Amino acid sequence: MRTFALLLVLVNVCFLFWAQFIDVADQNAGAAATMDDNSHRLQLATERSQSAMVTRRNVALQSCISIGPFAEVNDVNAVQQRLKEAGFNVALRTERGEVFAGYWVSLPAFSSRLEAETALAKLHTNGVGDAYLLTEETPPNVISIGLFSEQANAERRHDEVAKLGFSPTIQSRTKTGDQAWLDIKLKQPSQDIDPALLQPQVGAILRLESKACPKSS
Repeated sequence: MRTFALLLVLVNVCFLFWAQFIDVADQNAGAAATMDDNSHRLQLATERSQSAMVTRRNVALQSCISIGPFAEVNDVNAVQQRLKEAGFNVALRTERGEVFAGYWVSLPAFSSRLEAETALAKLHTNGVGDAYLLTEETPPNVISIGLFSEQANAERRHDEVAKLGFSPTIQSRTKTGDQAWLDIKLKQPSQDIDPALLQPQVGAILRLESKACPKSS
């Protein structure tokens, strides 16, 4: 009995030692590991922020930007005139590229030529006289039902054809051609340009982008 009591006391002492020292050390080690993980994540976040600032700084220091592409001569001339009146030094430049051709409304490929011709006849009967069958396209048996410069007109044609029981699609189409760009010398780096200066007509919407001027500009 005495031996059992001594053994019980020894067990309690060992448990107390483990709770006071070993378990605390393990918790501290876990906390330290967590702190190390958090520090690592914070460092990565800091690196991303610094990288982002460098990107913004590079953009801010641009002293010349190119605005375009312009598809219409009247549009680019009007914008160029407005920018000059606002005191900017502007140069017109052309380059080859993909020019926006319009919004194309079409019926996807039919399973057979006969089915496509039947659908085409229905379209003509219901007043869609400019629809035609594309026989040499890949895939074949696609019906074109209009190319529009304004999205609203394309959507109107889409709805008109959909009421006849078809499922038309609208896609933006481009073509290779000369693009007109305006190289604008900024009065000071990071200067903002009033968007109103880039609209040649009241209500007109231009598909424009901005980028750094070529090195020769």
